[in-house]
Amino acid sequence: MKWKACVTFHSSFPDDSEWDESGMNIVTAGGHSIAAAITAALDVAGCECDQIGPVDYYGWVFDISYGRAVVYCVIQSLAQEENKWLLLLESKRFLADFFLMRDNQADVKRIQQSFEMVLAQDSRIFDVVWKIGVWDFV
Repeated sequence: MKWKACVTFHSSFPDDSEWDESGMNIVTAGGHSIAAAITAALDVAGCECDQIGPVDYYGWVFDISYGRAVVYCVIQSLAQEENKWLLLLESKRFLADFFLMRDNQADVKRIQQSFEMVLAQDSRIFDVVWKIGVWDFV
């Protein structure tokens, strides 16, 4: 299985970003409602989801786990196109699992399949494009 490290998509979620009084500086990044919808659906699909937290001024971060697998997720706006988003997925591997040669690939595959299902089933998320690596977007 090739790990699909990132996905772009468009959404019809309302813009939930917050700007300062001048309208020039972002106070809270948009995408929290998208991250909340994705984590809620993944939770229903059997994955465990950590709390969503801010990543500086540009996005939101959360961990998804299933069995022995944990995936670190970052969602952020792709500002060059309205309502276009980038979701980055990084599979974490624990040092103890490495040394004890524990295989978590079946659990990682389950998380990836759950992401694919959730993004395909939410009608507010469309034009979904999966990529193997981040550099495919540069």
